[in-house]
Amino acid sequence: MELLIIAAVVIGGASLNGGEGSVFGSLVGALIMTVVANGCTKMDFPNWVQEIVTGVIIIAAVVLDRCATVEPTSRPRHFMRRSH
Repeated sequence: MELLIIAAVVIGGASLNGGEGSVFGSLVGALIMTVVANGCTKMDFPNWVQEIVTGVIIIAAVVLDRCATVEPTSRPRHFMRRSH
């Protein structure tokens, strides 16, 4: 049950690193996870397949969150070179 709750909140836009999330986003995430769970049940997937699908969704949401929140890095600093 906890895995579904975490998935719903992450899909809803809350970052696992802390920060902001909204109740509306969490509700949307819960709706998406409910649709996925019901779809897996209707397709007669075993429970372990449903858990894998949930895990893949969480991983995808975390990767997208990390890509969206990564700050642009400055160019790498090179060691000072001696001018001749």
